[in-house]
Amino acid sequence: MSNHSYLDLVNRADNFHLPHSTEAHNASETLLPFRLSTSATLPIGLLRPSVVLELQKDNEWRRSNGLLEIWDIHTAYISFVPSLNTPAARTRAMKDTTTRWRDSGIFADVIGISKWRSEWYDVCQTPFGPMRIGGGDPESDESEEGKEENYAFSMERSACALFGLVTYGVHMSVYEEDDNGIRMWVPRRAKTKPTWPGYLDNSVAGGIPGGSSPYESIVKESMEEASLPADLVQRYIKAAGCISYFYQTDKGWLQPEVEYVYDMCIPKGEIDLRPMDGEVESFELISNLWAGEQLLPLDDVIARMRAGKFKPNCAIGNDLANGNATTLTAVAITPTRTVLTMIAGSMEFNMTFLSPIEPNDFVRQSIPFSYIYVEATSRDGHSHSVQVYSDITAEWLSGVRDDVAQWSTQVGTDNVYHAFSLQSQSQFVETNQQAEWGTVYYGTTQHYSATYKTNAAATCRTQFKTNGRLDDGEDTNFRAINNAFPVFAFSQDLGTIQSTAEPVVWIIGYSRDPAIRYIDLSGAAQDRSLYFQSTYPNIDGVSRAQINEFLLDFSDAQQRAETLDARILSAATAISSDYGDLVSIAARQAYGATELTIAKGSDGNYNKSDVMMFMKNVGGITPQRVNPVEVLYQAFPIFMYIDPTLGAPLLEPLLRFQNSSSYVNPYAAQDVARDIAFYPTETANMIIMATAHARATGNASLVNRYYPLFKKWADFLNSSTLYPSSEISADLETSSNQTNLAIKGIIAIQAMSQLSSGLGQSSDAEHYSSIASEYANRWQSMALNTGGQPYMLLSYGDTSSFTFGYNLFADRWLKTNIVNSTVYNAQTNLIKANLGQTQFGLPIDSSKTLSGDVVSSWNLFQAAIATDSSVRNSLISMVRARASFNSTVGAFPTVYDPNSGAINFGVASPAQGSMFALLALNATVFSISNGSQSSGSSSNSSSRIAAGVIAGSVVGGIALLTALVLGVLYCLRRRRRGAREHDRVSIDGSSFVDVAPVVTPFEMAETGFGNPSGHSGVPEHRGSMGYDTLIGPSYMHELDLASAFVPPSANLSSPHAPTALAYAASTSALSESLSTGSSSSASASGTAARKRGEALGLHAVGPLSPTGKTERVFSYTREDSSTSRDGLVRASEDELRNQVEDLRREMERIRMERAEVELPPRYAA
Repeated sequence: MSNHSYLDLVNRADNFHLPHSTEAHNASETLLPFRLSTSATLPIGLLRPSVVLELQKDNEWRRSNGLLEIWDIHTAYISFVPSLNTPAARTRAMKDTTTRWRDSGIFADVIGISKWRSEWYDVCQTPFGPMRIGGGDPESDESEEGKEENYAFSMERSACALFGLVTYGVHMSVYEEDDNGIRMWVPRRAKTKPTWPGYLDNSVAGGIPGGSSPYESIVKESMEEASLPADLVQRYIKAAGCISYFYQTDKGWLQPEVEYVYDMCIPKGEIDLRPMDGEVESFELISNLWAGEQLLPLDDVIARMRAGKFKPNCAIGNDLANGNATTLTAVAITPTRTVLTMIAGSMEFNMTFLSPIEPNDFVRQSIPFSYIYVEATSRDGHSHSVQVYSDITAEWLSGVRDDVAQWSTQVGTDNVYHAFSLQSQSQFVETNQQAEWGTVYYGTTQHYSATYKTNAAATCRTQFKTNGRLDDGEDTNFRAINNAFPVFAFSQDLGTIQSTAEPVVWIIGYSRDPAIRYIDLSGAAQDRSLYFQSTYPNIDGVSRAQINEFLLDFSDAQQRAETLDARILSAATAISSDYGDLVSIAARQAYGATELTIAKGSDGNYNKSDVMMFMKNVGGITPQRVNPVEVLYQAFPIFMYIDPTLGAPLLEPLLRFQNSSSYVNPYAAQDVARDIAFYPTETANMIIMATAHARATGNASLVNRYYPLFKKWADFLNSSTLYPSSEISADLETSSNQTNLAIKGIIAIQAMSQLSSGLGQSSDAEHYSSIASEYANRWQSMALNTGGQPYMLLSYGDTSSFTFGYNLFADRWLKTNIVNSTVYNAQTNLIKANLGQTQFGLPIDSSKTLSGDVVSSWNLFQAAIATDSSVRNSLISMVRARASFNSTVGAFPTVYDPNSGAINFGVASPAQGSMFALLALNATVFSISNGSQSSGSSSNSSSRIAAGVIAGSVVGGIALLTALVLGVLYCLRRRRRGAREHDRVSIDGSSFVDVAPVVTPFEMAETGFGNPSGHSGVPEHRGSMGYDTLIGPSYMHELDLASAFVPPSANLSSPHAPTALAYAASTSALSESLSTGSSSSASASGTAARKRGEALGLHAVGPLSPTGKTERVFSYTREDSSTSRDGLVRASEDELRNQVEDLRREMERIRMERAEVELPPRYAA
């Protein structure tokens, strides 16, 4: 049998994609989605035409026999009929159909007598959500109580392929390791197996039966297949991650699969693996030998894999021939940084993504660059030779992959950088949320003997793997992005070291000039540049001097980031540890959707008094909207806490166009492009935000400039807010006289009184204060339930309703004090009474008590008004639980289901700036006046603390830069024993092995890191064995499990965006664009142009415990001493693992106490 390439091996197992490729079996077949119910929007399977036909016949047979139909058949999908609304009912129906097919000889090649397994497999509503553990007979209605909500039904194992349903399995590699290398136990499958008879297999492998956890299954299979006792397995097993792939048989049947992967290194000679249950014919120990300093290029395991002797899905794993695997052990997140800690052999690496947030510095804040830096430390006390490689692809440039790119490399004394752009650019146009104009810069210093190269990905990466350096070559064949995907690479030689004396630093940015075109209501267009252009003008947008200065500023930028992180986290964790996590996740998500701009005056020079900041509606129902008022209002607390000076430029675009005589509406607009509005809501929002800005800066000059406009809005509220009839709230509530809507307007009127007073408009101040006071009294008399326990009604007089009243937050924030303590206490009691009914937060009001959407922003506003700290902290913890819930695609959303976590909208939305609501309450404020005053931020602490960073698990809602390779795979060339210990370490992302973060026996991580090495169009991008490329399930995206390494062709907000970064995730923040509106158009590749963009879009699914339940517990690093150099206080590796272990063991004890399975031991250091 001829040798297969590594890509061939991957494609054998992962051979099905949507839409069908021409190589797919029956590519012309029309596949019909199989849904759980008519109300479901996502498929759980795919049906071939032959199965659809049999389902139609099944309905006909049932009708003719007087039986109820069980299939709801539509032209676009098929589902169960609505009456089959329980797992048990669906299980019985599926069993009845498939058994009858079996007995009739239908689909005999799949479910014939010889193929039938008589084994239940569970089907989940969301393939990567929690599993059913235990639960009894799946056909019994009596066992319904307590079943996992994600559980849909059970069915015969062999029949799953007929419906294209996701199945689950476990694989474990058992090996011995000593100074001579690795020897792996490899079984040969019995010739009687119905699938892949006689093939080689993983050491232990099997399906996960219904009601079992992955861990239970691997322990059971270890004994049954390999005679490995449970106590030995529990002693040595390590979770190694989770992979997903979509396999299509040679007969066209669809088998999407999820495999939970384990490793087990057993001491040499402790036990021999022996077959037990007849499924394995024999075992043999296959060697992987070292020869001096060189690992043999093809050991027996790899040779046999490449010869096609293994079952296909066994080849989706570690490439032993490429050296020691790199393991991600921790992820730490602060407001400005994401730090990945990785171990490779004897070295530990910290890879940090720093997106500076620069308070009170418009120049630095507007620079569209981020830092990436790596530090290394020896773990064994010996020196090792380390080389580092990184590259990015031209996919940054456009959402159209056949656009032609051009590039150049600039080499200076101090730095070297690549610059690339489209040959034909279209200003102010975006495609698939990527800007179609601008230049990408990727640079580094000349430290560490930097070398560079531009060429196809495979060429650059192979050259580094071969030589440990690049040849400074430049490819001048400008071509389409997807034509031999050009990459822009660097390598650095760190030398033979025990630790890095200073970090290896790269900068990456996307600059567009002009960045935005602003069009007012008169039709006049104004091109605007990013603010830094006023200091660093350059015809191409960025100069070599600026790149050099940005690189030279790294150490200071790092220190400023550490200081800011310390200030934020010190204040946040004083409220609660969970709150520290929330602000860490939210900060860059909010900043990443903005751009700070400046325009030129009539003299052709930049006018520093003409500053506007634009925010894109990232994740919104209409993402093209610019400065959407309801989103800006939710995000405003972060800006008022971190940098209140940004308040004026954020409001300026809205105020300027509405100040035109052409704008005749009495209420505020919804955004800079529309004159329709949620009338009282947006109007009140504008006044509240202006007041918050004036209080935080002491400067009301913005309001003074637009005072007539604000006065018009206050008068509109005077006439409409107390009885808001037929107005739509920001939550799309349409009922009349909504109490929550009314109180916001009343608060805004009182806020207008504050503004008027600060500006010396005393008569206006008295007028608005009098109105607000009167309205507040009348509101309270109508808004509260008067029978028994008081609380806010949803609408006046509707005693059967209630609302949690998140709009009260503005009264607390602005200290308007028009709502008395009775109301706050009543609302706190109402919230407390409803805690425990939902998992991820409270819905808005009684009309959505259990099934309505949760808005994370409103939950944090409610936490801010709670008078009981335990109630406050419960709300915070619920929202944090959703932030860390990784069973949905996309970054931390704002609007989602309270129990399932299913996303409605708001993925990666800047509205998460609302997480800073509690900090904004306590921020320093000033007396309002018509003049400038220094920022009112609290004094910054220079202490470097790590309270509040999330460490140990990957959390949905964080992100790393896309399209970047920062390899971290070692090639250790060990000298013979007794020789001097100098190992060569090459950091190479093209062979990065993706393993679960903080690997413990309790963690089954389904990490959504996307493709750690590039676009599917460049097969060589993938890790040699494909394991790294397949982590990150994407079944719910076009039902294509394989798309974990096939990024959508033009969407950087996808979790599988073009990436060549080990453990990289997508970042909407680096791809979102501001678009065109009727009164203002703006395009701002909202993050590809922004250095803070890193925060917007990690899709991480998992981690799961061995029970299959999604863990919502994270380990923390919280200390008061031993601060590390970068400001993150970390426990030692052992302490960190022990903390994680303790949490997971406790969860496991609770979940498995009925299973009578001995818990695995603590993870050994």
